[in-house]
Amino acid sequence: MRTALALAAWLAGAAAVGAEGLVSPGERVRFRAATVGDGRQQGTVVEQDATALTIKLKAGGDPIRVPLDAFERLEVARGQRRHVWTGAAIGFVPGFAFGFLAGWVLGCDDQGRDCTAYDTALATGAILGAGTAVVGGLVGLLFKSDRWERVSTSRVRVTVLPLPRRGVAIGVSVGF
Repeated sequence: MRTALALAAWLAGAAAVGAEGLVSPGERVRFRAATVGDGRQQGTVVEQDATALTIKLKAGGDPIRVPLDAFERLEVARGQRRHVWTGAAIGFVPGFAFGFLAGWVLGCDDQGRDCTAYDTALATGAILGAGTAVVGGLVGLLFKSDRWERVSTSRVRVTVLPLPRRGVAIGVSVGF
C-alpha cells in the first residue's frame, strides 16, 4: 500500500514539472492546438512556465498563451539539414533511365528484334545515372530546410489498451 501511494505521489510530482526544459524562449515552434485556429501554426516561443507556452505567431498579432494540455502536436526547430541524398536520388533516376535506353538502342543496333543487350543497357544506365546523381547531390547541397523535432508536452502518459482475452493493459511512461 505504501508503495502504491509513493508511486502516485511521484507521478503527480512528475506531471507538475510541465514544460520546464521543453523549449527555450526564442526557439521556433510549429504546433497544432485545440485552442488555436485550424491546422498547423508556426511561431516563436516568448515565454514558458509549468502550465503553458506563450508564442508569438508567425502570422503576426499579439503573443498567445497556449496551455500545455491543449497541444495536439508540438515540434521545435533544432538546426537545419541539407538535401544531398534527395538531390542524388532525383538526379539518378532520369540519368539511369536515359542511359538504359541509350545502351539498349546502341547495343541492339545491329541485332534487330532479337536483341538481348541487357548488360550493356544496365551498365550504360548505371554509369550515366551515377554521373547525374553526383550532379543532383551537389544541387541538393544548395537547399536547406529546418530539422523539426517532436516534443512531448506531457511528462507522464498513461495508456489503457484492451487485451484480446477480456483484459486491460495499463501502461505508464515517464519522460525526463
